[in-house]
Parts: sequence; structure tokens; C-alpha cells
Amino acid sequence: MTVGMNRYEIYYEAADTDDPRTLLGEVEAGTMTDALNKAAQYFEYPQHDLIAVQVGPALVRCPYCGNMHQSDQVENCLLKPRQ
Repeated sequence: MTVGMNRYEIYYEAADTDDPRTLLGEVEAGTMTDALNKAAQYFEYPQHDLIAVQVGPALVRCPYCGNMHQSDQVENCLLKPRQ
């Protein structure tokens, strides 16, 4: 189970231009810095030209019901065994 992961939209915005930023895609990472590092490797753009915007927690497969939940909601699954 992945806990503490977030989804980030990654935008490209070249320095020293007035061009609008361009959405490249999404990455999942624990921190914004990790998101920018992953995006720079995946999209092959310089990290200093990328912008990361958090859009929500990552979706993970729930070990209790098998469905997809936001990572911060797995512990609230109705099928989680209670004591």
C-alpha cells in the first residue's frame, strides 16, 4: 500500500519567454521535489523549466476491498476489519 503519495500535474514553462505553460502530464510522488525530479527524467526537460501542481492524493488498490481509493482514504474502507 502506498501511503503519503500525491498526484502532481507537471507543466513546462521555458525561462525567458512569454509563452504559456504547457501541461505535460501527471506524476505520483511523496513530495513536490520528488515530483519534479521524476518529471525531469520522464519528460526529458530541465527541472528548472518545470512546474508541479498538486492535484490530489494518489489512487492505490485497497487491500481490504480490492477497489481503487485515494491513498489517504484506504484506512476508512468499509470492508476494513474492525476490532
